[in-house]
Amino acid sequence: MRTLTIFLAVVALSALVFAQQKVVVTSGGDIVLLKKGESAAQVAKQLNLAKQRATDVVTCGTTTSFGYDPNHYPCNLPFVGYHHDVWGQWFLSPSSGTIETVYVYTNDQNDMESGTAKVSIFRSNIYPGHGPGYSPYKPPRRSWGYYKKSNLTDEPGGSGITPFKNFATDTNWIATNVESDSLIPTGGADTAFSFDPLGPELWPLSGGGGFPHVFTINSPNAIVMADAFVEPSVAKDDPIFLTVEEEGTHVTNNSNPATWCASNTGIPSPSRNWKFYEHATSGNRGWHARSEASWMWWIVMNVTGDVPPDILTLDQLSHTVSTGPRVVNANIQDCNPGHPDSAGVASVTISYSINGAGYVTVPMASTGGTGYTATIPGSGIDTYVKYYVTTTDIKGNTTVAPQIIYRIVNIHNAYYAADTGATYSWVELSGNGTKIPSSAYFNTRGTQGPATDDGTAGPVDMGNAFWLFGDTARYAWIGANGAISLRKAPTDTSQVNGSGGSFAGNWIIPTSVSSSPITDMPKNFIAPFSNDVSLAPSSVDQPYAHGAIWYKKSGTQFIVEWDSAGVVSKLVPDTLYSFEVILDNADRSVTFQYKNVHGPLGLDTSGLIGMQSDSLTR
Repeated sequence: MRTLTIFLAVVALSALVFAQQKVVVTSGGDIVLLKKGESAAQVAKQLNLAKQRATDVVTCGTTTSFGYDPNHYPCNLPFVGYHHDVWGQWFLSPSSGTIETVYVYTNDQNDMESGTAKVSIFRSNIYPGHGPGYSPYKPPRRSWGYYKKSNLTDEPGGSGITPFKNFATDTNWIATNVESDSLIPTGGADTAFSFDPLGPELWPLSGGGGFPHVFTINSPNAIVMADAFVEPSVAKDDPIFLTVEEEGTHVTNNSNPATWCASNTGIPSPSRNWKFYEHATSGNRGWHARSEASWMWWIVMNVTGDVPPDILTLDQLSHTVSTGPRVVNANIQDCNPGHPDSAGVASVTISYSINGAGYVTVPMASTGGTGYTATIPGSGIDTYVKYYVTTTDIKGNTTVAPQIIYRIVNIHNAYYAADTGATYSWVELSGNGTKIPSSAYFNTRGTQGPATDDGTAGPVDMGNAFWLFGDTARYAWIGANGAISLRKAPTDTSQVNGSGGSFAGNWIIPTSVSSSPITDMPKNFIAPFSNDVSLAPSSVDQPYAHGAIWYKKSGTQFIVEWDSAGVVSKLVPDTLYSFEVILDNADRSVTFQYKNVHGPLGLDTSGLIGMQSDSLTR
């Protein structure tokens, strides 16, 4: 399991000093007193907070947050690392003040020693105009460099490396961005040598090496600066580089894995996420400026100056069958803690693009209070719309929301027709079909957990070739994560998971050049409920991984049922997801049926549902 639907109702929390008492102010303006020693994150877990209303009065405190929080960035591309790997990401401070708390969102795995990673904060040598993506350097993904650390015991022959100059045995920077193996993914090596991305420490700790923090999985872990008795001071637009180093003793290169949440929503250009690989082969050694996501980290700071406007809520329009116009609502406030009388929203605009055309920008109209609204024009079927919101305050500070995309779905074309009059008739296979044993699942694309979590079983002979998009296939490969793939020959193996061996939360249907093609989606992909579920627990550490997959050939039908599937993490609520797909040669129909897909994780709102052939355009 590598993607978690964010289930905490965390909405725009900020902590501030109010009448000498630490409080949490919700996006709805509600004030909650914090108990002694209690953090905002703890309160966020306990409260079910309402969205900001347009009529609410703006409540400004002395704090602001910035970065990649779960309110605006879903955990849809989690990433695994191992002992002494170091994660990095740079930010720009939105105001002058002091850093109070750093939040790091984890995914579902933490096998680090004592569950611990070390957090450090540096002044960043990477910032707009200086680093990968800025001349003379080519954009990420980009191999970058390292320092030598010859006394590292888990690398033979003194070949150890480190990202930290103060722990190096040789303080001469080794640039890898000019080497032939730095061609990742394309574009050639840089012509200028790289440099250390880390400047002076902003959070100097006794002995150095970072602040140790025990991380809890599936959680926004709060690293409080006051715990180390140092709150770093920053000025407006100061570049900040945050690092998280995984702890663990070397056994193999993949010892002590941990998985961290990342989001491919609203990635800045160039991207700001980095990763340091201690155990490395050619082309993958030392720091890498990555490109595919942002680590879900965010920072809360006490501010003494002005801050950009805060987009409290924004409608995220989902896919639709309607070709009519659509309304987008937002709630926006502006605060200026240093000069409250100089706060105010000057403008709010929405920019939209239809089918990849140039963006059209129009103002959003005020509805009173913090509310703003605008209408995106209707669009034809088989099109897609991208939009984002920009707001500027009276001092010229600007905030841009992450881009959102939705599609206008065609339910009837030359390739398929949706039967809107179909009736529900569940076919129970549990105890009445063939159960796939746990031992039948395999996963050769990765080693991240049991195959019953992200693996595939097959080939399964469907008895007859099934007609699909003008071609036929007879053998089914059945994935644990709620989808199947059809192939002509039993030797044509298909793995129904991502290229890393885990659940692929970034797959979309249809995949096409205009929508950033996904290269690892299986061919002839049929997904009744592609989601991050898990079957048949393999250890006591996975009590919520349960259920099984059954299949049956019945007349002209071939049926696959996912029966009472769970999730792998022991810290999230239990689930009993049951759904099925029916392939019927009598009328060449594909039927998806759902016995139970509603649950505490909200997977019914995030599943990938549909099918796709294997033509060049996919």
